[in-house]
Amino acid sequence: MVYFYDKNHQYIRDDGIEYTSVSRLVDPYKEKFDDVFCSIRRAFRNYDENLYIKAKEKYHYNDPLIINELQGSVNDDLLKEILHNAFSLRIEWKEKGITSSDEGTEMHYYKERIDELNGYKINPLDGRKYKVIPRPRSDEYDNMDIMDEILKMKEDVCVLEAMIVDHDSLIAGQEDVVFLKYMGAGHFIGTQMDYKTDEEINMKSFFSKGFKKMKYPLGYFMDCNFYHYAIKMSLYAVMLEKKKIKIVKNVLEHVQDIENSYYFYPMIYRSHAKKLIEIHKSRSAQS
Repeated sequence: MVYFYDKNHQYIRDDGIEYTSVSRLVDPYKEKFDDVFCSIRRAFRNYDENLYIKAKEKYHYNDPLIINELQGSVNDDLLKEILHNAFSLRIEWKEKGITSSDEGTEMHYYKERIDELNGYKINPLDGRKYKVIPRPRSDEYDNMDIMDEILKMKEDVCVLEAMIVDHDSLIAGQEDVVFLKYMGAGHFIGTQMDYKTDEEINMKSFFSKGFKKMKYPLGYFMDCNFYHYAIKMSLYAVMLEKKKIKIVKNVLEHVQDIENSYYFYPMIYRSHAKKLIEIHKSRSAQS
């Protein structure tokens, strides 16, 4: 069994072997998080949201020029204070082990609890009610170990915080929601859903000239959060399909607030996901 340790976000097998998370697997192929840029942008937002909104009317929120615009709108003393606050933010983020100021955890937990209390979740694709299988209330758990039992239920089910594990490649991760539609004769088809609370879901990467692409072998994709999420969901799909569950659709729910969400439907890039897994297995064998 593989256990997820929430505190350190680690996946460790019961014999002590650590698995690589899907996020860690994808990270080297995308642009590194710029904590200085993001902390300064956040510090200006904390100071005056309207100032930030005005600057965003002129520049994309990921354009470095937006920082110049913001800095030019305050006096030197105030700028020093804002930059000091940005430095404090970077320390706070490092201590918390996070790489952005996204506060989606609370929203995610809220939606999960509502589904548990209802006992069902409606699949936005087919409008059907799926019986909720909640995740264990523990910092250490492996709900993929019960997947074989879930697949014997012969009804539409929805697994929350589904741990998805590939023992061959020593890769593990968690999908927010996996809908399993019972097709009869012991067969299921699946839909994956991820909650995201990013400021924006970008389907194009921003770069000063042209569009920035991810690194080989993902050079086909723009280096933006929509495709980062699409690749991760594709990895989950490939891993789940080893359980004989055919994943037919991905759903990315962009949560604005408790009442409002927008939906995106990333394709499943199986060949690219399989290539990443092959590279990971090859490197692991060499180390």
